[in-house]
Amino acid sequence: MSLKTSYLITAASAGLVAAAATAGPLGLRLRRQHQAITHDPLTGLFNRAGFTRAIRSASPGMWLVAADCNRFKVVNDTLGHTAGDQVLQALAARMRRLVATTGVAGRFGGDEFVLLCSAEQLAAIGAGVLAVTATGADGQAMPVTMAAGATLFGPAEDFGVQLGRADAASYRAKATGAPLAVFDPAADDHPATIQGDRPAVRVRDLDQWATAHEVVEAVA
Repeated sequence: MSLKTSYLITAASAGLVAAAATAGPLGLRLRRQHQAITHDPLTGLFNRAGFTRAIRSASPGMWLVAADCNRFKVVNDTLGHTAGDQVLQALAARMRRLVATTGVAGRFGGDEFVLLCSAEQLAAIGAGVLAVTATGADGQAMPVTMAAGATLFGPAEDFGVQLGRADAASYRAKATGAPLAVFDPAADDHPATIQGDRPAVRVRDLDQWATAHEVVEAVA
């Protein structure tokens, strides 16, 4: 048997083994293990490890968004932790519909979410699409909104630096009561911010505002 023939047989065998591994109980167990490593168990969104892997092949022109709930502690303290978990799950479902197949959504812990989305989807966030109603066991209802910060994503840049920019912008959104703020080096001086020379891009400058209502209707 030649070396080439032996290599082809070995490669074919490896392919059969790989195919077998994706089927049956073994394949199911492997998929569950992978899900546990890369996804948040409460919401089903990517965790930090899964998110950072998923954005490696991101297209140019995407936006990195950091978002958390306004008054989430009040929801937990007033309506209970079960209601708080339901809020996180409802927000995750909205994010999943928002980014669909073109973006990425993740939960990094607590009420901290991160998204990679298009300009149209970012405009929808600015229009307040990430809002749900929390309901307690006694039927008491409480509206829950999010404060989000965004920065134009650069695949070649350090992810932590960019997340710091988005996070800093989210503090400004929370302070002003706006659903979204876009990173501005002149305005966002939170310690998490690493200043850069990227020109400030504000939400009102986005050409896609005209289509924001269409995205909102699709998510709602």
